[in-house]
Order: sequence, then structure tokens, then C-alpha cells
Amino acid sequence: MATKPQPASTRIIHFSGQTPELQWLDNLCCAGYPIQIDGRSWPSTEHYFQAQKFVTTCPELMERIRTLPTDSVESNFEAKRLGRSGRLRADWEQVKYSIMRTAVLAKFSQHEELRRRLLHDVPCEAIFVEHCADAEWGDGGDGSGKNLFGKVLTEVRDTLAQQERQQSSSFLPAEDGDCSVMSGKPALVLKMPAKLQHLIHQYISVSG
Repeated sequence: MATKPQPASTRIIHFSGQTPELQWLDNLCCAGYPIQIDGRSWPSTEHYFQAQKFVTTCPELMERIRTLPTDSVESNFEAKRLGRSGRLRADWEQVKYSIMRTAVLAKFSQHEELRRRLLHDVPCEAIFVEHCADAEWGDGGDGSGKNLFGKVLTEVRDTLAQQERQQSSSFLPAEDGDCSVMSGKPALVLKMPAKLQHLIHQYISVSG
């Protein structure tokens, strides 16, 4: 019997920075989750994103944003304000999406609580940023926007889910006579070529 398609409302998560239970998805309204990229610490994804606008045009402004006080929504908004105060790098339009994705991936990769929530609390096909006047990163306020930030979140969620699946598939339940006989208990053993498994079994048999 065919599975009945889920209603669209369960396949798409709609959120805004004003949605209390989903503020952890947002850049501006989520504080307390610093990130590290290329060996440098950033107070938040918003600080990193805004600072990258000035890599080649104003390193001093870039560093000022990076060293703003941490762990506050106010600091995130100050980073956004400073991000509008300098001359943009020439290639900003070409690189800004990948920079946003790098920042968001770092946030959800480096904080286990957020990674778990993104993977298990948002089981949807897409994430949509609504009630946002920004027609590029959000829905433009009327649903006509590009929703780029929602697409970034969806891509990051899918990337982390794939990584989790790959890690899970790297281990198999041990069978009778497998390497778990060394402990006498069921175990998880790393997948390995059959030839290598045979050599290990031979070693165990000889050693025993």
C-alpha cells in the first residue's frame, strides 16, 4: 500500500528570528555559540559573515568585528551594523553564499547540542525563512524572496545527516566468531576487507 504523502506543512519548516522555539536556527537571534574557522575564533556566525566583507578592503574593520564582545544578541546586531559601514571586497557577490554556508556548517558541527537539534528536531525537506524583509536571504516579507539562508540551513542539515549515516555505516554488529570473541561480548567492529579479517582471525586462533 502506497505511503500517503505528508502535508506540505510537515515537510517545510517556517521560522523567523522571532520564533522563540527556533531562534537557535537564526544568526542574529542566537547567541552563545562561538565558532572557529581557519584557526581563528569568532563570537558567532554573524560576526564571521559580516567580517568577511572586508578581508581585502579593510582588515582593521574585519578585526574590530571579530573582537566584539561575545555571548549576546546585541553583539550580533552590532556586527551586522558594522558590516554595513565599510567598502565591500570586489568579489563579495560571488563568495557570500559559500561564506554563509561555511559559518553555519561550523556552528552546527562544533556544537553537539545544535547539531543534534538540527538533525532530529527539524526532520523536513526544506527550511524557509519567513516574515523577513530581506528578499535575498529570506522571503522578502511576502514569500517572493530567494530564501538563501533557508537553503543554507537545509544544505547544512543534509550534509550533517550524510556524515552521520557514513559514520554509522562504518560499523557493523559483530557476528559469532568475529573479533568480539576477544571480549566474549557482542561488539561493534570496523568494516574491513575480507582478506584483512581472515588474517586477524588467523592471528587470534594462533594466539589462543
